[in-house]
Amino acid sequence: MNLSGPSLLRQISLSAAVALVVSNMVGTGIFTTPGLLARDLGDPKLYFAIWLCGGAIALIGAMCYSELGVNFPSSGGEYVFLTQAYGPVWGFMTGWTSFIAGFAAPVAATALAFAGYWGYFSPVFKPSNVYWRTGSGMLSLQIGGAQILACAVIGVFTIANIYGVQRAVALQKVLTGLKLVVIGIFVLLGLTVGTGSWDNFSLPTLRDSSVPIASQFAISLFYVYVSYSGWNAATYIAEEIRDPARNLPRALMVGTILVTVLFLLLNLVFVYAAPLGAMKGVETIGALASSRLFGSQMAGLFSALIAIALLAMVNAMVTVGPRVAYAMARNGGLLCRRCPGRSEVAHACPGHPHAGCRGDADDAYVVALSLLLHWFHVELLLGHERRLAVSVPETPRVEAPCTGVVPVAVAAHHLHPRWRLDDDFRRDT
Repeated sequence: MNLSGPSLLRQISLSAAVALVVSNMVGTGIFTTPGLLARDLGDPKLYFAIWLCGGAIALIGAMCYSELGVNFPSSGGEYVFLTQAYGPVWGFMTGWTSFIAGFAAPVAATALAFAGYWGYFSPVFKPSNVYWRTGSGMLSLQIGGAQILACAVIGVFTIANIYGVQRAVALQKVLTGLKLVVIGIFVLLGLTVGTGSWDNFSLPTLRDSSVPIASQFAISLFYVYVSYSGWNAATYIAEEIRDPARNLPRALMVGTILVTVLFLLLNLVFVYAAPLGAMKGVETIGALASSRLFGSQMAGLFSALIAIALLAMVNAMVTVGPRVAYAMARNGGLLCRRCPGRSEVAHACPGHPHAGCRGDADDAYVVALSLLLHWFHVELLLGHERRLAVSVPETPRVEAPCTGVVPVAVAAHHLHPRWRLDDDFRRDT
């Protein structure tokens, strides 16, 4: 992989990198997944165990990525790692997947979720308020108040990022701090003055699933893993982090541990507010918990708080996502009319990938105007770090803790056909 040419400035501090990780992880998943877990597991012990297990897997992944990011401190995340390990074909595929499905679609989904919560106060922005629609089902395209507000939010954060990464990360720290304060106040008030019951933690409910509990636990872990997704955010900006050998692993692991604790505390409040039987199948679990704890008049306030929290996630993804386009352009892997070979995306403004910001926003606009289909992309890298040591033997190696155990644990969770790639690797070596 050719990474010569202009590089990005190292302007991102440890606190800013942690803020990006936290905001990428704390989104809609924690407020929508609990109802599904209550329906499928039915046991409070299993309910909390699966959240703890998901946090442990995310932390293992962060440890893997910390070693990769330290040894290859270039912005672009999995695109850089897979290109180094397997060549440009795998990098090309994961780069475009990350750019479109990994960032543009989640940016649009989160912005639409923000519009949905804000619609509680301004009915004009409710998703049901549609001005124009064409098509049907997943192929439908519609424009309404929610889409207009979502596009406006994306546009504002895109402009903020175009004017410089320092402004963007300063805004990110403010939004993340606000998000943490909101969650902290909700947890503190919920457990101290809320009208919940500790008896809820010993009240199981009938499962709606007929799948054996061990298999169901593994299936449900996928939803939890999606909720924890975003722990790798700092690797996309590795080239811009000050002292990456020291701060990149810290940002990944501190952010992941902090989010794991936050998720456990939020679930503690959710179960304290309502037993699993009342949570079954409920998608707006935060509104349910707030109304039970503080009364129905507080549901609107909670909607406002969640809307503000979602803004931090939108800005974080708008900041991180363009780095993939930047890395692809610098390596000649970004296809566009004006990008023969090495793209002007990487050269137009050395030190800041502003054209990548516009591209990610354009993709997000397209997705925001449709009925979104967002799939989760499980990166091929986890469990294959050692391939990099063979493909780039001259690179100094910096190892993260427990690297002998970590890849095996992550790969065992996914049980993916990637095991065949390991077999090929062993035969080649």
